[in-house]
Amino acid sequence: MRVRGLAAQLFACKRPWKPADPLTVADVQFLHKAMMDNRRCMVDRVFIGHLLHMVYARARFSDLLASVNCMLDDENMFLELDAAVHKGSRTAATKAMLLPVVAPANGITEDCWAAEYLALRRKSGLALPGKEPEPMLPAPEKGGTGWQKRFLTSQEMNSFMKRLFMDGGIPLEGRRISTHSCKATCISWTAKHDVSPEHRAVLARHSTAAQGPTALYSRDLVTAALRSLVKVLDAIRQQ
Repeated sequence: MRVRGLAAQLFACKRPWKPADPLTVADVQFLHKAMMDNRRCMVDRVFIGHLLHMVYARARFSDLLASVNCMLDDENMFLELDAAVHKGSRTAATKAMLLPVVAPANGITEDCWAAEYLALRRKSGLALPGKEPEPMLPAPEKGGTGWQKRFLTSQEMNSFMKRLFMDGGIPLEGRRISTHSCKATCISWTAKHDVSPEHRAVLARHSTAAQGPTALYSRDLVTAALRSLVKVLDAIRQQ
């Protein structure tokens, strides 16, 4: 009881929660332009493609650390993979299941970012995850001559993001920008576009999105919500 009482007192003094800020449309347009820039280092362009993947897949950094079955569909419409490890998997039933992580292959610009991203990976010698869980983005070797076995950490990607934006002339003062900003971005856009709370919960892969602990692991559930997201992206693209 004394421990619980002390914990309650300490919790009352806890500083307010300040979530990461979502990226703006201009921020994401900058990422598209930077990934398509042939003057940039190939490894940097792969990193930027990974950021775009996180944006459109509404993914935490940890969601892509154990990926399997990554593929772009035949119509270049969706980039899909299964997450073997996911923050929301708490029960024995969900820990044994693969969570579908699906991203529209066409974003807020005219180019198919997913096809370009996968092409950059092939040119840099980075294979897509297959049947065995692998990180989508391993750490590069020094000098950009290959890829290490370990995955890139979120702290390393945070540093890359901030340097990328600052070098691109995008001010970050007063903004909380991190890898979690990528997950929040499309959810923020759908909220502003008046997409239903139910579809937003599915897109964010919240456990409140459906009845039953394994519902989010069904591909059928995400289909309608993805159509809502595609409409929002198209509206932004059309200005």
